[in-house]
Amino acid sequence: MFEHHKEKELEKAETKWENVEKYLEDILTIAKTVKPSAVSSDLILKKGEGQYFSLTKAHLIEARRAPQHRVGAYGGPTVRVGKVPIHMGAFYATQTAPRPDVLTTVDSGVCVITNKRVSFMGQRYSKTVQLIHLVDFDDDPSDSTVTLHSESSAKSIGLYYGNAKLFTIYLQIAISDANGTKDQLISQWEKDVENHKLSKPKMLSGDNPPVTDKSKLPEEKELNAQQDQDLVESLSKSEKPTANLSDNKALDQSISNFPPGWYQDPYKKAQYRWWNGLAWTSYSS
Repeated sequence: MFEHHKEKELEKAETKWENVEKYLEDILTIAKTVKPSAVSSDLILKKGEGQYFSLTKAHLIEARRAPQHRVGAYGGPTVRVGKVPIHMGAFYATQTAPRPDVLTTVDSGVCVITNKRVSFMGQRYSKTVQLIHLVDFDDDPSDSTVTLHSESSAKSIGLYYGNAKLFTIYLQIAISDANGTKDQLISQWEKDVENHKLSKPKMLSGDNPPVTDKSKLPEEKELNAQQDQDLVESLSKSEKPTANLSDNKALDQSISNFPPGWYQDPYKKAQYRWWNGLAWTSYSS
């Protein structure tokens, strides 16, 4: 059961790894092949300017304070003049909760990324950031938002890109193009692909039998004949095996000094069972 669970976990890890590999290879291909278009239907391009990406459902966002929550109460004495109560105190209010900044959509429109600028054009506002003046940008994939920090403006510009996951990829390509560092960006993404290939999940070497051809098992057993004889003698002095492999500590401890290899199955379910150097595995023959 434990081995089956490990195989399932390995399968999930491999699927996740393959998805990441495809994503890294796709963005690397884009960086190597994409060329800015000299024509744009959303923006009047200037001389030497080309469009990389156009997002038609962009939102301009700003960090604004949430409404303040207050609780009011009256304090002070009350004096009655006839039947009329006269309050001598005052009404006061106390704040019961802090006012954190909340990302708020202030306009909707089109956002265009070129090799020189990022421009947002909405119904109420138009914002432009020159890429050569861009200091940094913050990407938050969980909220699908990106914040642009420009040295020419004291106020940052926030954009919501929604399902357009490649928005920030084209933004990085455009920034590298504007600064003449596109070759360095491609080189870095190539290293990311190579490093990811080295991180492919796999089972420990001790968990996998080195011999997959069962016809070779008798030959290997002849080489380990003395170890088998020692193992049989050791197992005969131990407790009887139980159905659960992980609970049978006596069997594991009895050959704890033996190297990984094929040995006689102590559970009598097969002729041989693979010992990985630490515990019995589900591999048998």
